Parts: sequence; structure tokens; C-alpha cells
Amino acid sequence: MSTNPPDACHCLCSHNRFSIINENSFSIVVKDEDVTEDEIVGHGTGDLSRVRQAGTDRVQVPMSTKKGKQSGFVSVGLKFEANKAVRARVC
Repeated sequence: MSTNPPDACHCLCSHNRFSIINENSFSIVVKDEDVTEDEIVGHGTGDLSRVRQAGTDRVQVPMSTKKGKQSGFVSVGLKFEANKAVRARVC
């Protein structure tokens, strides 16, 4: 995925909100940035169970190439906030 030395770290800080209902995992797809077409260069799946229990979590998502070879990690900070509208309907 990257030709940078192993100690190099690229940080893309983004604060996005996602609604989840029954999902237990999330997927990440990494693409290169081309003028013509953004090719997928890696993918990975992270677990949501700890963030649901603890309220926050930092997940190291292992990334794999199209051929299935592990090629690094993406670090994701997560925060879980229960939906008050859903909670109010639960009996």
C-alpha cells in the first residue's frame, strides 16, 4: 500500500458519523487517487463489539491487498453514542 518506511505514519483525520443498528463490524476500502479511475489497493474489516460496550475504542484494522496479502493496518478511533429515539422505544 505504501512505499514509505515502516516508521512513517500518514494521518487522515476525519470526524464522520454513521448510524448502526445491528452491525457488528465495519469495512474499510483504500483506493489510489487516479485521474481516470480510483483503483482499490486494500481492504479490511474492523470489529464494533468493544466500542458498543465501552463507549470508545481504537481499532487497528488489518489491511489486505486484492490478492489477500496483509499489507499494513489502519488505525480508527471510535465513539459509540446510543440513539435516544431507539432506546426510548425499547420495552
